[in-house]
Amino acid sequence: MEVWRGMEEGLEALIVNPTIILGPGFWDRGSSSIFTRVDRGLRFATPGVTGYVGVHDVVSAMIQLMDSDIFGQRFIINEGNYSYYEIFGMIARALGKPRKIRMIPLSTLRLMARLDAFWGYFTGTRHITSEQARAAYSQVLFSNQKIRDATGMEFTPISDVISEVAGFYRKDDK
Repeated sequence: MEVWRGMEEGLEALIVNPTIILGPGFWDRGSSSIFTRVDRGLRFATPGVTGYVGVHDVVSAMIQLMDSDIFGQRFIINEGNYSYYEIFGMIARALGKPRKIRMIPLSTLRLMARLDAFWGYFTGTRHITSEQARAAYSQVLFSNQKIRDATGMEFTPISDVISEVAGFYRKDDK
């Protein structure tokens, strides 16, 4: 909100909203933790869909936009939209893991959220909430057309990004 207010008052700025960023590092949190989960034998996925982009593309887009004379706009940075099932499968292949990922029914996920809430009452920690269960089944699609039109940018295919990140993951001996 402050950036928008500043732009209304003449600040030369723009807003960049990347989708889920895939890149190496911090294997135990954030989007990089997906690699750790798959490596440790993640067995379930949902058909929910969201956008993904490689970290190098995010940086490249930001540099191209900063070097341009474009101001006062917002850009979504996204290579493409993929289901969690597809992404987990690509990561499993890149890590050389068997692809034994099955779809989990929404009713089962909701039950797990309720049981987790009950258990969390005693332990003080939660692993899955009802909101997360709902989001895991939602299909949120993003378009990169605006950034492509503004900069001519082409994105690295997410399968290539996953292969590269998997190489870093294996190198870090996780």
